[in-house]
Amino acid sequence: MKKRVLLFLAAIIICCAGLVGNTVAWLYAKTSVTNTFVSGDISITLSETTGSYYQLIPGATIAKDPKLTVHKKSERCWVFIKIEGSADISDYISYEIASGWTMLEEGVYYREHAIYTIDVEYPILKDDVINVKDSVTEADEAYLKDNGIFPLLSFKAYAVQCLGFDTPHDAWQEAKKL
Repeated sequence: MKKRVLLFLAAIIICCAGLVGNTVAWLYAKTSVTNTFVSGDISITLSETTGSYYQLIPGATIAKDPKLTVHKKSERCWVFIKIEGSADISDYISYEIASGWTMLEEGVYYREHAIYTIDVEYPILKDDVINVKDSVTEADEAYLKDNGIFPLLSFKAYAVQCLGFDTPHDAWQEAKKL
């Protein structure tokens, strides 16, 4: 009889321990954090809608609209525009750079681009125009035509992440390697 009572009490203790154990298990919590690492990106385009051939008419104002677009979700970056012209280009035309650009060195301009969720377009030339100088003469035009000389103006765009480059000059040194 004592054995039965002891077995009965042992069974009750085991049942109670199971209930308490299950109750304690319900009070536990678990959480986690998963980190995903993806590569960053910078995406730019340089576009122009006004064409690529222009006539040198003295005193003319010519529509020319080069624009640099930094596409959405691009990393924070330094953007650069390099403007190059043939040796004689300044004899025939003049232009001004749009606001927001800062000269880094002769023919190179920069600005800092933040992260945006939309594409951001940066005009390059003030008022989207170039001006043919009044000093261009018919003799100049004839000389150019007879000798097959065509003054050239070109634009190149670069972008380099800001992270790791303290100054635009440092970033430009990297961009020149492209």
